[in-house]
Amino acid sequence: MRKLITSVAAAAFLSIPAHAATVLLDSVTSVSDGYEFSYAGTLDDTEGLRNGSQLVIFDFAGYVDGSVFSPYDDVAASVEFSNPGITLAPGVTDDPGLVNLVFTWTGDDFQTSGGPFSDIDFSGLTAVSTYGQIFTDGFSTLTVKNEGLGAEGTDLYTQGYVGVPGVPEPETWLMMIGGFGLVGWQLRRRKVRTEALA
Repeated sequence: MRKLITSVAAAAFLSIPAHAATVLLDSVTSVSDGYEFSYAGTLDDTEGLRNGSQLVIFDFAGYVDGSVFSPYDDVAASVEFSNPGITLAPGVTDDPGLVNLVFTWTGDDFQTSGGPFSDIDFSGLTAVSTYGQIFTDGFSTLTVKNEGLGAEGTDLYTQGYVGVPGVPEPETWLMMIGGFGLVGWQLRRRKVRTEALA
């Protein structure tokens, strides 16, 4: 039972309920092949999970192949380039050229009726990117409402914003290149000046 609860917590990651459960970027850590982005969140007390419930984190730039990971037995981790079945938050678009992180509940139905129950926290959903900069993009969840006359067992869609890796803007690249050029010019100038004084 404890394993199921832990797995559910993972599935909770899928959650975002009427009470505004959360999915957030928990940490970014430098690793050998880039930057590991770790996500955490809460499955709200009015949400349950059924096989196929999902959490989708959109537009994960610089994704390192094979790096998406779930620490929960009943939560499959994968990537895809589009997810037409999940609604996006207002103002968020799904770039078909960038992967979406997809975490899918593969266990038995969990707390799909008779709620509300206690909130369930989850963490450790990760993926690695070649980019370390953090930008804001969208996430969506598909869970199951577990309370309310006539509403128990119905799909519950939630959207929000979360930190994801992003590609630096062209202006940022130009400033970095210009800065490197300036440093190189100053070092060369210092060397020429030193030689002239010698």
